[in-house]
Order: sequence, then structure tokens, then C-alpha cells
Amino acid sequence: MKTYGEQLSELQIAIEAVQMNQYYKTTDGREYRRADLESMHKREKYLEDKLIAYGNVSPMSLAESRGAYHVVFK
Repeated sequence: MKTYGEQLSELQIAIEAVQMNQYYKTTDGREYRRADLESMHKREKYLEDKLIAYGNVSPMSLAESRGAYHVVFK
């Protein structure tokens, strides 16, 4: 899982692209449009808060430090 900083960086690139072009498609196929800007800005604020609170770590490392572990069912 990507760190908070990596997620924030990618999101800010998407926000800028949407503001300039009204559309942005990520390499993993996710599409963003102008209509998504409000939720994108909320996510940006959330990631900035997490980055300040915990540093540039992955959310998974925080879960593991609290005794929670990722489980995959097959």
C-alpha cells in the first residue's frame, strides 16, 4: 500500500490536471472529472492530516502497529 505522501502527491497531480483539462485518467484506470473536485479536495485534506499526524507511512503499517493484520481470503 502506498504511503500517505505518495497518495497525496498522486491526488494533487490529478486535481491539477482536472482543473486544467476537466478530465484525468490515472495509470490504474481511475477517472476523475470536474464533478469529483469536491471529494478530491476532501481526500486531500484527509491525507494532509494523516501525514501531519503519522508521517509518511503506509496506512497498513499503522494497522499492524495497533495489532491489526491484513488477512487475505482465497
